[in-house]
Amino acid sequence: NLIDDELICSGSASDLKNIPPAQGTTGERGLRCRAAHTVQAIVIPHCWIVCIEGGKVVIVTDSTAYIPPEWIKQYGIRVCASIVIFGSEQMRDFFEITAEQFFTRLKDSRVMPTTAQPTPLDFKEIYDDLLAKGYDILGIHISHKLSGTFASAEAAKVMLPDANIENIDTLSASMGEGWPVLMAARAAAAGKSLAECKAIAEKACQNTYVCLTVETLDFLHRGGRIGGAQHLLGTALNLKPLLELRNGQIEPLEK
Repeated sequence: NLIDDELICSGSASDLKNIPPAQGTTGERGLRCRAAHTVQAIVIPHCWIVCIEGGKVVIVTDSTAYIPPEWIKQYGIRVCASIVIFGSEQMRDFFEITAEQFFTRLKDSRVMPTTAQPTPLDFKEIYDDLLAKGYDILGIHISHKLSGTFASAEAAKVMLPDANIENIDTLSASMGEGWPVLMAARAAAAGKSLAECKAIAEKACQNTYVCLTVETLDFLHRGGRIGGAQHLLGTALNLKPLLELRNGQIEPLEK
C-alpha cells in the first residue's frame, strides 16, 4: 500500500533471502518501506526501496523495578543490575540474589548491607548489544533522588551520540517504576515507535502512586533514616510510619 509517499509492506523475515535487488537509477523517486514487526520488504520496479525494521524498541530498566521474571522474559525487557554488598561479598541484584533472598538474609545479618548503582559501562554494554541488533532503546529508571542509576544511564547515552536512546526518570521505585516499564514494553511489543513508547511510559509515571509501610523500624534506624529516640519509642509502642514516594523521595505520610 502506498500512502503519502510511504510504502507500507508486509511479509516475513525469510522473504528477504528470495527478494532481488530493487530496480532504479540515480535521481528516481525513493519510497520508504516501513515494516510492522520484523524485517520485511516487497519490490516495486523502478523505485528505490529502503527497509526499516518496525517493532524494534527494547525497554531497558534497572533491578530496583522488581518486575517478575516471567514478565521480563515475555516482553524481552533488559535489566541492568545494581550491586548488593554484604561485607566483602558482592552480588548482582535480580540475577544473583532475589528480593526474597535479600530480606531473608537481612534478618540475620550482623552487617548492614549496602548497594552500588550500575556503572555507565554496565549500561553501555547492554546498549551496544541492542544497537548492534538494530533496536531503539527506551530506558526507564528509579528516581535520581534515590539512586545514581539514572545518571549512569544518561552517561552511557552520551557515549553513543548517534544512537536512538531515550531515558525516563520515573521519580519512583519498585513497581512504581515497574508499571511504566510494563506499559512501555507492551507498546513496544505491539510495534509502537520509540516516541510513542516514551509517551506511554511518561503518562504511566504520572498516574502511578506508591505508598508503603515497614515491618520493623530497625533498618530505618540502622540506615540513618530515623533517630535513636524515634526508633526506641516506635518500637516500644509498635508504631510504624506510613510512607509515600513524593517528588521522587521517600517522605512520611503519617504515623
